[in-house]
Order: sequence, then C-alpha cells, then structure tokens
Amino acid sequence: PDQEACDDGINLTTYATSGKAGCAPGCKLSAYCGDKRVDSLAGEECDDGKNSGGYGKCSSDCHLGPRCGDGELQADDGEECDDANLLGNDGCSSECKNEGPA
Repeated sequence: PDQEACDDGINLTTYATSGKAGCAPGCKLSAYCGDKRVDSLAGEECDDGKNSGGYGKCSSDCHLGPRCGDGELQADDGEECDDANLLGNDGCSSECKNEGPA
C-alpha cells in the first residue's frame, strides 16, 4: 500500500505559492516554485530548484531572468545587441553579438 506523503485534512492544494509543497489530492505533495519541475499551468517559465536569479537564470518566482533573446540589451552582461530572437545571420547572433562584415 502507498503511504501518505502528507495529510492536512483538506488535501486540495494542487500548486503551492508559499515556496514549499502543500498537500494535494491523494495525500501527495503539491507542485511549487522550487521543485525542479516547470509548471506552466501555474505560470512558471522555469524552475531549476535554486531559482537564484541573474542573467540567463531562473528567478525566485520561477520566471526567466534577463537573457540573450529577450529583446532588451544587457551590455553589462556582454550583449552587443538583442533583437528578441536567437536566430543568426540577421545582424545579431544567437549569442547576442553583432554580425556583419569584419
């Protein structure tokens, strides 16, 4: 027989917003930001389990941080350009470096 992972008497939490698991139906732990699973239905864009934020990383609220391809120039992080995509041969490379004649 399966053992209960939790039991709060209600067991209706399918996604916990507290940063730790709640109790879901079936006495199983719920999903939450920080569980290393991207729960897109809950609005998560990323979840690496650390969610420490910063350039190219996942933020504490499970949203993508500043990164190459987001359409905003991050010169302090080494971007020379950012045309809101990761395609090359369009003037701005997939590494956000200027392309063109040498």
